[in-house]
Formats: sequence, C-alpha cells, structure tokens
Amino acid sequence: MTWATDFLGPFALTAGYSDVGRWPRAADRYGRFELLQANEGHTALDDPRAEKSYSGAKAYIAAKTADLVFAVELERRLRAQGSSVRSLAAHPGVANTPMQQSASSMPERILAKVLSIALGRTPQAGALPMLYAAVAGDAPAGRFLGPR
Repeated sequence: MTWATDFLGPFALTAGYSDVGRWPRAADRYGRFELLQANEGHTALDDPRAEKSYSGAKAYIAAKTADLVFAVELERRLRAQGSSVRSLAAHPGVANTPMQQSASSMPERILAKVLSIALGRTPQAGALPMLYAAVAGDAPAGRFLGPR
C-alpha cells in the first residue's frame, strides 16, 4: 500500500497527464533503481504485496526515493522538449506529526517518535519546502528541496 500510495499513484497521474513521451515499463525501471532496494537486496517490485517481509520504514524510503528519481527524470525530459513546465521534488524532513504512530512495528514507532522529538519540526515548518516549491519561481528544478 505504501508503494502504491506514495509512488505508483502519483507516477500514474503525472505520467498520464504529461506530454514527455512514453514511459515504457517505467515503474519497473524506477522500481529497480539501485537506491530503491528496500528489503535485504530486494526492491518493492520483487515483493509488491510484502508477502515475504515488510518494513514500513523501508517501504517509505523506497517509495520516496522512487519519487525523487522520477522527479529528476521528468525534469530531464521536460528540458529536452523545451517545456516551460518544471519538475520539483520537495520533502518536509522530520515533522512532529501523528504519522509516526502508523509505523508497522513497535521498534519503528519508538524510533520514529524519538526522531520526531529530537529532530522534528512543527507541521507548519514541515510544509515550507512544499510551499517554496509551489510558489517560488526561482526554486531549482531537478534536485531535492528539503528543510534546509
């Protein structure tokens, strides 16, 4: 569900509305990208229903990395076509929200809570990178926009 919600859904919506060429086997291509290895050397596409093993944290990291890879590739394709549309990837960093309670195991929930207390930002501060990407005409495309 994490992979579908955090990557495949946005990918399908964006690819369906973009005019930047075909995306043949794109989900497979990006899912097998070296950085996306989520579970002991396997990608989310090797076990899409998480029947062999599941880690909420690893699934989240794999999906967000896929989002970043897709954003960079989309930006490359847009530039190649001379489009004025830009592709930006933004992330709030660690925000102190109730999301940490949705972790799949008690150790992951504890770690998420400790990190959110130690490093977490307010939800309002977490929203700033997305707002910046949405409204700043000079926001750099083709790279990660985060809390800093």
